[in-house]
Amino acid sequence: MAARADDLDAQARQLASKATALREAADSVRKGNEGEMLVGERLDVLDGAGWRVLHDRRKNATSPSNLDHVVVGPSGIFVIDSKNWSGGVLRPDERGMKLGSRRKDDALHAAKVDAELVQWIARRAVPDVHAVGVLAFVQDVGLIEPRDHRDVLLTQEQHLLPWLTGRPQVLSAEQVETLSGLLDRELPPRHNPNRRGSPARSSSTSRQVRPHGKSGSLSRRRRAEVGRDLRRGLIKMAVLGAVVVTLPATMPVLQDYVLQPLAERMADSFAPPAPVPAPPQPVAPAS
Repeated sequence: MAARADDLDAQARQLASKATALREAADSVRKGNEGEMLVGERLDVLDGAGWRVLHDRRKNATSPSNLDHVVVGPSGIFVIDSKNWSGGVLRPDERGMKLGSRRKDDALHAAKVDAELVQWIARRAVPDVHAVGVLAFVQDVGLIEPRDHRDVLLTQEQHLLPWLTGRPQVLSAEQVETLSGLLDRELPPRHNPNRRGSPARSSSTSRQVRPHGKSGSLSRRRRAEVGRDLRRGLIKMAVLGAVVVTLPATMPVLQDYVLQPLAERMADSFAPPAPVPAPPQPVAPAS
């Protein structure tokens, strides 16, 4: 029992560690979704007014990763990654950038690569078009104004629209429609906008946290069954242990009040039946 208890304690510590990691990951996803929704709602002001805005797009038909927002307008093509970061001031440097004491070079590199991917697709229709990578920060990271760093624009999200609409025109209305149609086809929505329960936007889909389908449900069901089996086993072990511990004290009582009467009843049931006396013979009348 002690060894089994130690095993269960070890399992409990492992499950607690996994639960903590899952909560942190879920919180990160939630914050990312909130930031993406906020930036998306701000960009939707442009959609239809000479601009086209594509939300939550796969990098290709089978890619699990996404592009938060792709914006096509008179001033060009912009690939915008929303960041809901907190914890310090953003400091660009020769290696990339830091937020407080944490390096964030990967995010800067990813924004540049994403813009190059969209630019490569767009140049099938307009050979000399240029795509700009943008990191839009939802929380205050100390950027007073938009700043270009290593071919990526760094900006607070509230400065994003003035910056986009204040740039010089480089695309005609026909080119905007051609390029947005091409990118809409080549960068499929990560979630089906026509699925029941999904928000319907013109040329856009919102990023949502979805369950992992039946496999996740089966996994949770299996864990619940294992937990019930463990609890039942522990209860049985506890009852057996209580019986074993209290048996010496309860044996005399059991002997006097349970076992002895039971033995007597069993002896009576197996004893041979008493002989039945013969009925009396009738007496003949005297002659």
